[in-house]
Parts: sequence; structure tokens; C-alpha cells
Amino acid sequence: MGSLRLTIHRIHLYSDPTRMRALQLLFGQVASRSTAHLLKALLVWPLVEVNLLLSELLRCFDPQRTSYLVEYTLEHSLISSYRQQLSQWEDHSLAPVIDFLQDIGTSSEQGWSIICDCGSLDFLLHLYVSDFTDHFTARTQPFNKSSLSATCNSFLVAVLANSSARRIFQSHPISDLWSLWPMLALESNDLTRCSQRRQVWATLESREFQWRISSIFDTLVLEWDNGSSMRKLRVTLKEPSLFDLLVDLLEFSGSSELNDQTSFRALRSLHRLWTRIDTVQFNWGLQKYIQETPEEHARGIFSQVIRQLHFLLPCPRI
Repeated sequence: MGSLRLTIHRIHLYSDPTRMRALQLLFGQVASRSTAHLLKALLVWPLVEVNLLLSELLRCFDPQRTSYLVEYTLEHSLISSYRQQLSQWEDHSLAPVIDFLQDIGTSSEQGWSIICDCGSLDFLLHLYVSDFTDHFTARTQPFNKSSLSATCNSFLVAVLANSSARRIFQSHPISDLWSLWPMLALESNDLTRCSQRRQVWATLESREFQWRISSIFDTLVLEWDNGSSMRKLRVTLKEPSLFDLLVDLLEFSGSSELNDQTSFRALRSLHRLWTRIDTVQFNWGLQKYIQETPEEHARGIFSQVIRQLHFLLPCPRI
């Protein structure tokens, strides 16, 4: 049955309604975690066909696409079928997708080659810049995000355990942006964390850091305020993901290459971060950023931030 469904999903071999129904059944299997027969069928399928199928699956769930899904399209129908089969106990809608990718990677000698070739690392990058938001439900809370982050970390532990997959991961931008959680034991290069992130962001398209800025602001406003915008939060910037957040906001706010609108949006989030955490913590983060950043570059960043703040001051009346 699994092989038949895989065959029917092929483009141009069957009518669109028939192909859609086959894909709906496949997506439902992934959502319900009933993939044992599907995995067996994938193992005997041509690698090109498997890559095409997984690429289509990831394209449907890509956070940068799901916000613009049009009703009555193929992707919309597949997402609807997926959501209908999700268990109410899933902490995040995309957790079954990540676990399915890991199951494929560990299922055969060629498993990780398939996973790395189908766009899974780009998919992780887009999950990261969207702050692991669950776009398929209205319940995205810090716990839901941290649950998917933990699922992704488990996936990456398996990736790093495979030598060829590890090399591919280390050559991808996500390896330098992903938070330095201890369980991953990510190797650091000669660059400091600040310089490392700055160089990677410079290689990415504007939509990536636009999403990063937007997701940070949503987190700070919708989650961190929690009904009391005056109360300081007990968080530490020594947590890897939070220091990375500060570094990105400083770089985006003080960048001379971004347009003013983008820089102002980053500065707005930087101000929100500053008002929500303890001053000692914020000062520690600034000092660490200065220590890890070339003096000339740091001077340019802070000069640009001051320039942006100057524009926000009310004009004196004459």
C-alpha cells in the first residue's frame, strides 16, 4: 500500500485529484506518526523520487510560505489533511515532520544523504528565523516553541553523529546561527560568536533577517510582556539563544547597509529587550558584544544606533 501511494503521487502520471488524494494520505501518515510502512516503501524507491517527495513536503511546511497559503490550492489541501490527523497531544504541529526526517536519516546508509539533499537544513534555518512559531495553530506559547527547538536539537544530534551529514551541516549557514546548546557540541571556528553571526547574516537574503526581526519582536511583545510590561523578567543573557538575540538586534539596528525602516524595526525590539530584562544582565551582554567585536566595527554600530535614536527625538519648536 505504501509503494502504491508513492507511485500515485508522481507528477503527470495520474490525474490531479488522484495525486492529491495520495499526497493527503501520505501527509496524514506523517501527522499521525504512522510511517512504518511508508519508511519501508521509501527505502526501495529511487533516491531522486524520494528527494522530490520530501522537498514537496518541506515546501508545504516552510514557515516563509505557510503565511501566504491560498485557499483551495494543493498546498492548502495538504496542510488541512495534515492538521486533521495531528494528535491533540502534539506540543507543536511540526514535531512529527522533524521526527519523520530523523527516521529517514537513520533508516539506511543513504538516509542522511537523502535528508541533506532535500532541503532539510534550509527548512531548519527558516524555523530558526521564525523563532519556531507554530503557524498552523493559535496556541504558540514559549513551551510549544521550546518543544520544537528540543526536537530539532535531537535531530541535529543525529545529524552530527554521521560524518558525511556533519560535513554538510558545517558548510550550511544554520551551523553558525544555531544556538550553542551543550548537547550539540558544535565546533567553533577562529571567529568570535559575534563576528561569526555577522558574516553569516551578510550571506543571506533580506527576507531571512526580516523574519528574524519580526519573530523577535513578536516574542518580546506577545510572550514576554505577559500582562505586565513594567515587570523585569528573570532571564539571563548567558543563555545561548538570548545572547544571540542581543547580538542580532545590535547588528541589525546599527547596520549601515539595511534600510532605515528595517533598522528602526530592529531598534524597536532592542529597546523592548532593554526594558524587559535586568540592567545588569543587559550591560553584561553589551560588554561581551564589545569584547568580541572589532573596535572599528563596534564604533560604527553604536554610532548608527545613536543616529537612529536622534531621528526619533521630537523636533524642537521654533
